Amino acid sequence: MKTFHGFKWPDIADANVMRYINHAEDMRVALRHTKKRDSVVQAGGHCGIWPLWLAKKFQRVYTFEPNPDNWECLQANCMKELAAGKVFAVNACLGEQPTKIAMRVNGKNTGGHKGTMDRGDTPVVTIDGLALDACDLIVLDVEGMELPALRGARRTIDEFSPVIMLEDRGHGDRHGWGGHDELFGWLAELGYKEKERVAYDVVFVSSSI
Repeated sequence: MKTFHGFKWPDIADANVMRYINHAEDMRVALRHTKKRDSVVQAGGHCGIWPLWLAKKFQRVYTFEPNPDNWECLQANCMKELAAGKVFAVNACLGEQPTKIAMRVNGKNTGGHKGTMDRGDTPVVTIDGLALDACDLIVLDVEGMELPALRGARRTIDEFSPVIMLEDRGHGDRHGWGGHDELFGWLAELGYKEKERVAYDVVFVSSSI
């Protein structure tokens, strides 16, 4: 690990990691639509910057990060919040059902590791498996696995109608997890409408809110 801007990062990182710190502020757009600040589900947890930011806004943060190097940094950066129970972290991907997959590791970009459809050693878990008693916001930046992650949250979404913020960069189309049209169509069927965009992220709000 190495240290930049007061945070721990994997050895492949460089000083440009400031973009991850700045990007966390984009979540303020989603907060404009959340009526409560009890619980938020966030993935990928990366090195812990986004969970830390959210921990200042919500009572509890549930975060997921599959990459071992990022996971080590997340634990170091969120040590106090993890110990206090403010952040609950899982070393896994989010998906539609529990399984294990192989990861494609990006040797240059700590935020560019991707899940594949091949069997492997990386656990996949579901949001529904958390059995949450509240969920006000779901924030996903999971390199194309947004649709399976949301399908694995169907019961949670039906029960709590959380605001949903997700990355829209075409990764799902490129990597076979479900493209833009399928993802946006699935959300529309659940009564979700696009409300705002910031950078590459889209905020959806349920018509039931």
